[in-house]
Amino acid sequence: AIRQGSPPHPNRNLLAEGGTAMALGTRTAAGASRRWAPLWLRPLALLLAPHLASSSRFSPRAQLATHSTVDILAAPGAPFTFATLDSFPDPISSPVPEPLAMSSLDSFPDPIASPASDTITVIGYGSLLSPTSTRTTFPDFKNFRLARVRGHRRVFRHPSGIFIKNGLVPMGSFELGSLSVEPCDDCSIIVATFEIARAEREALQQREAAYELVWTPYYALDSVLGDPPLGEGLMCVPLDSDEQFIKRWGEERFHTSFSQYGIHTIWGWGPTSGILPCPVYLRHCLLSAEKAGKEALESFLDGTFLVDRVTSIRAYLLARPDIMNTLPPPQLAERYGGA
Repeated sequence: AIRQGSPPHPNRNLLAEGGTAMALGTRTAAGASRRWAPLWLRPLALLLAPHLASSSRFSPRAQLATHSTVDILAAPGAPFTFATLDSFPDPISSPVPEPLAMSSLDSFPDPIASPASDTITVIGYGSLLSPTSTRTTFPDFKNFRLARVRGHRRVFRHPSGIFIKNGLVPMGSFELGSLSVEPCDDCSIIVATFEIARAEREALQQREAAYELVWTPYYALDSVLGDPPLGEGLMCVPLDSDEQFIKRWGEERFHTSFSQYGIHTIWGWGPTSGILPCPVYLRHCLLSAEKAGKEALESFLDGTFLVDRVTSIRAYLLARPDIMNTLPPPQLAERYGGA
């Protein structure tokens, strides 16, 4: 998935030609503990293994050619070492998808169609897929249910300084990626919808400062194209630029949230930049999706991509099953435990 000939950086051997089963640095796809290998990965791994082996994107020189997929998922390995990283190089310059064609909501107006009530609907597409996880962020939420959002896909495409602050980024890696959505024709994702008090809206925007809150239609899970939406909810989408963040929140907040950790851009990481999901956070999202049910989990595995927009999370986990063994520090077990 990482294109041949791209400039090198600390994780360039991941998914490079001949390295399908290779992980960052000296770690390999044989890095998961037999005792903890997630059972739900094994059948999907067996199903996908023939396709991966025949694909030109996955070289026969990779370890998948010398070990069965189940063996790789179950092989023992050393745990990650986490560290706070002093700095990160600027992302490699590459094209970035066009920004969402949605109006800016700097003043946070409500849509005309929004009912007059004391609550607003929020759309969650990552860790908020689990009611338990949602409760840690919104203790008083109501009416949790699953729905479908059309015309979008999930992408791990931008960094989060909080992952570095909390010691969740493996030393020497670019595994600091967080989750967002972006336009994608003929795509749809399963999301969670729930209500919070209207008075919590400003706090929500403060917490999700790197995003725009955009009113987005959501549909029934079994809806087909042409069906009317069930309603609209606020969904976090990327800001148009880093400058928009600075204009809204100021240089000082950009420094405290990003640049003090060596992160010099939020939304400037292109498809060949090599940024990867933060392992603890990805595991948290996967466990949340699993608790939401089979359909939500399948949507997350197949409707979520690395920054290259080619490698699905399902395929990434075949190369990196160790991610499901990457536990958060004890003091963050509840926040990132996927409960």
